[in-house]
Amino acid sequence: MSLEIDTKNGIAYQKVRSRSVTYGKQYWKKLKAYDSKPKRKKAVTLSRIEIVQYYCSDGNIFDYGCGTCHFIKELSKVKKEGIVDGYDVNRLSTLKLVEMDCLGHPEDLEHYQGITFWDVLEHLPEPAEVLKRVSENAYVFLSIPIFPNLEDIKKSKHYRPNEHYWYFTHEGIKNFMKQFGLSHVQTNNSEIMAGREDIYTFVFKKDDNETTNNRHFRR
Repeated sequence: MSLEIDTKNGIAYQKVRSRSVTYGKQYWKKLKAYDSKPKRKKAVTLSRIEIVQYYCSDGNIFDYGCGTCHFIKELSKVKKEGIVDGYDVNRLSTLKLVEMDCLGHPEDLEHYQGITFWDVLEHLPEPAEVLKRVSENAYVFLSIPIFPNLEDIKKSKHYRPNEHYWYFTHEGIKNFMKQFGLSHVQTNNSEIMAGREDIYTFVFKKDDNETTNNRHFRR
């Protein structure tokens, strides 16, 4: 699959983003299989809860691309104020969210102080459609693969045509988010320390004054 590589901005993307893997039963099973490493899963989940609680302890949280809803379930156990909602394109995820009474809608992101994209942003054909809805002073949390050299993407386990559409360097993800008025706050390697290869955690905050020029990297 053809990639457009913008080395100056540290961003690469799949040119044709109209095709996608199927997010259904088999993909759900794939996500559940991650539970086979409970020690790593616990460490990753705790690191995510810790960083969200640090910045948004009393605010509403929206987990975009919630998968099996594990993060929502665990965060809800410790969160004393605010609600935790989620959304996913997978029907099985939606059914789980309805069962848990925490189904949210991407059109309503202005009601949330924190939006999480755990292993999700790179899957979105047009992330701009979501990021532009983030309200001022809200936080965005990401876990995402980072590439020191974009020319090596196709050698990586994270190269997944029609599933991962976007690829970034450290500066690239900052450049990308800046388009939408999202300023970089923090980066950490907690998920790498837990055993995840090349997966970094980022925190961004929506600026008070909108500075985005709405360039969506559509080529």
